[in-house]
Amino acid sequence: MGEHHPQCDGPTADPLLVSNSHVHATHPRRPRILGRSGATEPTAIAYRVALPDAAGDRLSGHLGTLRGMACRISELVIDAADPDRLAAFWGEALGYVELGRDEGAIEIGPPDAGFGGPQPTLVFVPSSDPRTGKLRLHIDVNATDRDQDAELERLLALGARPADVGQSGTESWHVLADPEGNEFCLLRTRLQPL
Repeated sequence: MGEHHPQCDGPTADPLLVSNSHVHATHPRRPRILGRSGATEPTAIAYRVALPDAAGDRLSGHLGTLRGMACRISELVIDAADPDRLAAFWGEALGYVELGRDEGAIEIGPPDAGFGGPQPTLVFVPSSDPRTGKLRLHIDVNATDRDQDAELERLLALGARPADVGQSGTESWHVLADPEGNEFCLLRTRLQPL
């Protein structure tokens, strides 16, 4: 998957593009769906960064350069057996609206900002692949207009259910699962709405 870039082969004059001492990754992308000016992105983005130094600490020589880079989480893409069901649940849970559909995928986001706003959008992509093992990433949510107990009741009424991931029961958060079993946590602190 992805495309191979010829500059990955052999030496280069650029100190950040050094053969045999780099990180190289390709990231397949799908075309952007509605709410994003209709533009499409390349089918693959490739990058590589060399981080060698004489002491063998591959990061120390270039941390100054890396610290200057910044990005934001713009969307979370979630595989779903039933994208409509998960979009409906998370839309109600977060106060999001549907922003668009593309080839079975459904994107939801804040009604006043959509993609590119201060909060990431969620894209539910149809997938029949079974989940294997624990999620490597989960979502944490906080109530904005009520206390944690009232928010817990609201989320349970929407279709969330308690989940056991080995917690002791003395935590200040609740572990829940969405209608497809994806764990998320309801934290105690109430946040200001955006």
